[in-house]
Amino acid sequence: GVAVSRKTRSLDSIDRTADRAAQGASIAHQPDFGRLTTCLRADGRRTRSSGGLTDGAAAGILLASERNCSIPEEFQPPSGPQVGAERAATGDTGRMPDGSVRVTLYRWAGRWGPFSVKIPCGECSLTVDVLNDAFARELESIPVELDTREWLSEWWRPLRAGGWHAPIVMVEGRVVSQGHALNRGLLTEAVIEAHVGRASIRGDHLFGKATCPHCVRAKGYLDEAGVDYKYHDVVREPRALYEMLGRVKPLIGSKTPVTVPQIWLDGSYVGGADDLAERLDRTVEPNPDRGRCSLSPGRGTP
Repeated sequence: GVAVSRKTRSLDSIDRTADRAAQGASIAHQPDFGRLTTCLRADGRRTRSSGGLTDGAAAGILLASERNCSIPEEFQPPSGPQVGAERAATGDTGRMPDGSVRVTLYRWAGRWGPFSVKIPCGECSLTVDVLNDAFARELESIPVELDTREWLSEWWRPLRAGGWHAPIVMVEGRVVSQGHALNRGLLTEAVIEAHVGRASIRGDHLFGKATCPHCVRAKGYLDEAGVDYKYHDVVREPRALYEMLGRVKPLIGSKTPVTVPQIWLDGSYVGGADDLAERLDRTVEPNPDRGRCSLSPGRGTP
């Protein structure tokens, strides 16, 4: 009897909370109403189910789906041809038409059913600042299209990719950050990875580091040959590191270690210092104490 009475009081409390929320109560922080999902049983009786898995409206909808409950019509995410047209208009179906890398920010704002966000999100503001500064610095010259949306109004969009806690940052449809201010390193890596996959490298480039003797040797070969190359320090320049990794890994394989230098001539991948010497018809003196500076496809491991 005690168990039944406790359950009854609990359901009554949930019902009262739901009624207050339905009357237009605003949300002051990341929503807890995911714990209060309204379900419709097959027999038509309305019941309340409390799900303590995670916070957020999205979690509540997931819980309802897992329990085979029907979500009331007023809380259903839109679907159908109209939504398909909307996605096409907003670029939610794929890459940007001009080849830009698509970055989407879902900030803590918007309205869903009777719920609305009226409290500003400090971490969303920080994320916007990080985005703009990264675009102007590390990601300068990379075409990027930023699409800012209200999370609560479109919570089902990022949810498909695993994003449920605003602020959410997505690069080409993949979640790179959520629930806190953006880590610019994760953003830089994701944007450059997407960019190098669609933009080939041009000209002569050497990726290396100051303390690498093989990088010094490769630079000497290029200088003596009169090659006007661009040097990228992968230790001091995060963009250089991410670009080198993004371009080399598809060539040498994901399991092959990437070392420096990594060299391109006329937009064509060369490899390391020894590979460059062969390309320039230079004689490399044998040195058993010297490790191979880089690995090219088909070369095997030392």
